[in-house]
Amino acid sequence: MNAVQDASPRLASLAARPYGELVRNLLSATIGDEAAHRDVASAEYRRRDTDVALRLRQPVGEDFLKALRVSPYVENATAAEVFVNVVLSPAAVDLYSGWENHLSGVTAAVEHTSLVPCYPINLATLRSAIVGEQLRRCLSVLGARTSAHYWVEENARQLDLIRTSPPDRPVSWTGKADHVVGARFLSALNARAEDHAPVRTTLFRQVHTPSSTSAYETVRHDRGRGWLRDVLASHRHTLAQCGVRQLEFDFESEVYRNFRWRDYLGRAHQAEPRQIPLLSDPALCSESDLQYLERNVVYYGYLLDRHDLVLSVVPHRQRDVVKCASDLATEASKRLSGDLRTLLYGDVLINGRSDSMRDGVFHAVDDLLRAGTWPLEALRERFLKSRLTAAVTISPHPSPVTWTPLTISRSPDLECALLLDELPELLARFLQTGNYALVLGWTQEALSVVADHRSRVKCHRDLQLILGILR
Repeated sequence: MNAVQDASPRLASLAARPYGELVRNLLSATIGDEAAHRDVASAEYRRRDTDVALRLRQPVGEDFLKALRVSPYVENATAAEVFVNVVLSPAAVDLYSGWENHLSGVTAAVEHTSLVPCYPINLATLRSAIVGEQLRRCLSVLGARTSAHYWVEENARQLDLIRTSPPDRPVSWTGKADHVVGARFLSALNARAEDHAPVRTTLFRQVHTPSSTSAYETVRHDRGRGWLRDVLASHRHTLAQCGVRQLEFDFESEVYRNFRWRDYLGRAHQAEPRQIPLLSDPALCSESDLQYLERNVVYYGYLLDRHDLVLSVVPHRQRDVVKCASDLATEASKRLSGDLRTLLYGDVLINGRSDSMRDGVFHAVDDLLRAGTWPLEALRERFLKSRLTAAVTISPHPSPVTWTPLTISRSPDLECALLLDELPELLARFLQTGNYALVLGWTQEALSVVADHRSRVKCHRDLQLILGILR
């Protein structure tokens, strides 16, 4: 079967798996496969006082516990309601044969951070980047060939404000490119403020100022495409500081040039409900005539044409347009291969107000990092542990991260085996739902293992896989 066709079933199978290979082999060697299937519903790993907690479908008798206790892989087993708490012996590491590339052969694209490149990266956009990067890392660790994508909307009307703004506006051309162009955009936008409230930029209570100049970040003075590429280079630099390892820029003009968008949009046009026509007839329009919905449909088709699995991280406020675009793209892609999923993320609130240029409040990540107002790891944890569609409230003074220590000691190799045995199911759930809460708990435990046992782990490949998620 083609990898394109079985990417989704593989993810669904992983997400529904009750436990991993190590636990499966333990149960097979102790109570047998038939009893395991009949009596054990799921397993929880690394609770504070045990290695594995088996969740049973109903309470079982003493024979079940005895079969576990006499195993050379088990030090102790105790029952608590419908749970059987199992403390493993060091020999249990032999039950884990090694990491499997569950998504081997699958090509996966994660689209995040896409915005009109006319101002710096703000906190709300950073949330998209952090979630998207973690999605990409998870897919990569599961064996997929991954890429991260930023859609550059060259035809967006916001860019016209920069292209057509008079050169004598009181905006300096000195500074980091995205800040300089953002200041020019802000000046032009506020000059047309008759129909909206003027935008003001703030960093908590500090005034927004451009970051310091460096040679490769300084914006060019020409009015061609050079300044746009400088802004994107600045965005890449900011996101790299925040841990985004990989990012490809898909220019709108290149998408149209390398994809038969008229044929594709024509199929989408035929697939839409006749009573609610949403798309223009592609035979009668040019690239510059396409509306926002149509451009989204084309871009999703472009990604689906080149990848087996596409995950798109987009603002929750755009849910109606995104839902419509993804539905139409899925219909039009029946002749293409690929699977499209959209994950919606909520606003970032500061002092009760949404961090958004549209809402008149804007917090540049560069300034935030420079001021040291929020430690980056605290921001990452805050964004990842929150329900994705919920708004995240940021305060100027974050609380320190606290971890609950375990009361059980394990060998480093068993620690790694347990971490990796549990990981595929957690990653698959995250990839399907965007809920990172369970993976975050895993990440905190893994950080502790890496800090305590980095030089003592025999299986360095396991350790590298763990580090691939963390850093």
